[in-house]
Amino acid sequence: MGSPSDDQHNESDDESSPRWTDLGRHDNTTMMMVGESPRAWHTETNFTSPSLSPRPPTTKTTTTISAPKTKTMMTWTALCKHRIIHSIVILFVILYFILSLRTMQAVYCISVPTEDAQQLRLNVERAITCYTLSHLYAAPFAWVMVVLFIVGFPMFCLGMIVRARVKGVSPAFQLRFGFLTRSLRPRRHVYSIAPILINLAVAIQTVIGIPTDESLLVNGLIFCVNIIVLSLFWPFLKRVMNIFVLTGAYARLVYVLVLSGRQGGMYFTILIVVSAVTVVITCVAVALRIRRAKAKVVMTRQGQDVTSIELK
Repeated sequence: MGSPSDDQHNESDDESSPRWTDLGRHDNTTMMMVGESPRAWHTETNFTSPSLSPRPPTTKTTTTISAPKTKTMMTWTALCKHRIIHSIVILFVILYFILSLRTMQAVYCISVPTEDAQQLRLNVERAITCYTLSHLYAAPFAWVMVVLFIVGFPMFCLGMIVRARVKGVSPAFQLRFGFLTRSLRPRRHVYSIAPILINLAVAIQTVIGIPTDESLLVNGLIFCVNIIVLSLFWPFLKRVMNIFVLTGAYARLVYVLVLSGRQGGMYFTILIVVSAVTVVITCVAVALRIRRAKAKVVMTRQGQDVTSIELK
């Protein structure tokens, strides 16, 4: 037991010092600090031991997930995915000619007479017999490329164009396959695969190995068809773009005519006639388009309906 002096000393302590007050039973005692500021002491402390030793306060850790940050990361991931697909498709367009050329050269065989009998030999390399030895392993892969890439890629692009026309151009489609519809009029998206088809035609006539004069005739006919399509359908939204592409097509046609003129012969005459018809069709189509544009301007100034003369 403590002495009276100790009791007096305890009672003489500062009233602001905290003291424990018993508010419950001894088996589960609830103690609170007396004399403490309410702001400094917010919760009551439970004591379960007879020694009344206070337990350390427990802190709850709460993990907060930021919704805007998660949304931003998902959007960035989707954007990267769309751009990767777009880059792959553009790479296929750029490499379409060379891959088509090499693939068709790997499967195009011709009959070559030998001492024993006729044998199939590669046109690009006459020393290799088709579907024997090393060519037997390369041919299946080449045929798969013919089906999936040479034929499948233009069909895939055409399918995407039809889908865009039926369902509309969505933001995801614009990010992935925007080159198929960008800068083109709504009903002229098919023209975007014209360069692919031209490359395919040139690759085929290169693999076959036709003579120079015939090759020039084929190239000239391809350019004439391209010019007629440009003149009739006017596929691009901007007039400057149509004129630029049309000028480039005529420049290639003139180059082919110069080369064909050096060869001479019947093929050069045919190409001259076809080129003249192409020029006439271009002039008529451009004149009609200018006339419609002027009529549209006049009717717009008069406040009349111009639906019947919309450029188609």
